[in-house]
Amino acid sequence: MNERGLTLVELLIAMTIFAFVSAASVASFNLAASGASQLQEATDRLAKIERMRSIMRGDLALFADLPVYEPNSSERRPAFVGGTLIDDVMPDAGDGEWLLALVRSGWTNVASVEPRSELQAVGYLLIDDALVRRTRPFIDAANETPHRDQVLLTNLDEIELAYYYQGDWDDDLELGAVPTALRLMFVHPAYGRMRHDFLVWGGQ
Repeated sequence: MNERGLTLVELLIAMTIFAFVSAASVASFNLAASGASQLQEATDRLAKIERMRSIMRGDLALFADLPVYEPNSSERRPAFVGGTLIDDVMPDAGDGEWLLALVRSGWTNVASVEPRSELQAVGYLLIDDALVRRTRPFIDAANETPHRDQVLLTNLDEIELAYYYQGDWDDDLELGAVPTALRLMFVHPAYGRMRHDFLVWGGQ
């Protein structure tokens, strides 16, 4: 029986083949991991947009026509304010810019356990490049009333609002008017220019 081991050449060929197979396996793994990471990032981006849409849709669908007091104000402001006149009735936004303010119902207070109404004053601001939702614990605000900011989307450009009022779209809104629908437009860093339309409960 003639038995012999591997020659040096055969060993080198086997090691080369193994190296190629290993490199291909590592490349395939990296490609799959990269694809999974990109898919997760895209899913997260879409989830944030849909979350923003859900929150705004809920606020506008539960609109309540109740004027409220803002800090340092002796008169109630309308329940829905937007357009160029919003700064006349809203408090200083600091480093931000007011986009929209409204009053909504449906703020859960089971069995009235907390000392507050089920109505809530809600505002939307542009702070740097972020769309921010601002709320407070009480419907009418005193100077010391705190607020809570919730960042909905970041890295936005060219944020604009338009209002469908009495049959026409306009980027301005008279004080006290309640539109039938609201259009939010912005440039998203991943998806470019986007437009989102929402119905407003009780709008005209």
